[in-house]
Amino acid sequence: MKRYSLVILVFFLLIINILMRRAADANPFYASELALLRHTLPAGVAAAGLLAAALGAGAQVWRGALPLCGAGEWSPQRSWSAMTLCGLWCGWLPLLCALPFCSLAMGDEADTPSRWLIGAFLALLLCRILSHLPLSTFFAGRLLITLIAAAACAICGQQLWPDTPLGILSLGLAGSAALYLLTQRSPAPQAVWLVPAGLALCAYCAAFGHLLASYPPHELSPTPPEGSAGVAVGMVVLALSIICLPPLRRTLAGRRLTAALALLAAAAWVGVRSAAPFSESDSLLYLGLYAAALVLFAIPGALIYLPTRR
Repeated sequence: MKRYSLVILVFFLLIINILMRRAADANPFYASELALLRHTLPAGVAAAGLLAAALGAGAQVWRGALPLCGAGEWSPQRSWSAMTLCGLWCGWLPLLCALPFCSLAMGDEADTPSRWLIGAFLALLLCRILSHLPLSTFFAGRLLITLIAAAACAICGQQLWPDTPLGILSLGLAGSAALYLLTQRSPAPQAVWLVPAGLALCAYCAAFGHLLASYPPHELSPTPPEGSAGVAVGMVVLALSIICLPPLRRTLAGRRLTAALALLAAAAWVGVRSAAPFSESDSLLYLGLYAAALVLFAIPGALIYLPTRR
């Protein structure tokens, strides 16, 4: 199944790459349909890839951090491992392929992804390799892997969301835990608590993450994009519901419901952030392309992740 998933992913990337190239070179006087995709198509693909990449990076952090905290007995290492693989190939590859077209569409001079983003991808790839070596069985090895993965998330956030440098890390922590709960088949009450913890971090970064980049606040300090406050409130309400309502934690249906809502909140946050540069007329087209890219990249990701479940 993993072989088929990679073939499907390569097929999707080739088709999307052709469309983005045609959209980037479109002449608005002769190809009005392509001109409409000039900005939104690369941004939608990049946002969908970023969400998948964040899930994999968050899973890598959980994979190393939980055993360090004494939670190795119930930490779903196989699920974290599959998520890191999905994030690398089904998240980072579309993200890195779409970023050059995003820079061209926005009028930037750079036509290649930032070397810092490439370095973050290589760092997460190194973390996965180290996780399969005997080094990962020792405290120092796990700590090293966790720190490298967290630093890669921070670098990615600094490059893509400069006013919310820890947004990618918190998004990955919440989303990866929610994805595990959504697909798990046996009760795992301990893992439920990872979701409200991650949602609380996401809510803080969504509402007040700009203060981390510019503090103390002043007149020229950045502000969160429009809609971030609503996403933050939704995450807080969901986190409090998980904590205060035991059926949402103790029943399989409740856990899957809260996990699905948490993933939806994570996707909405990425959508709000990535749609910020666009006008209101382009936002609907962007959201449609973003949702379509999420579905496309979820197909090979599911083929990689689901067969590993017990």
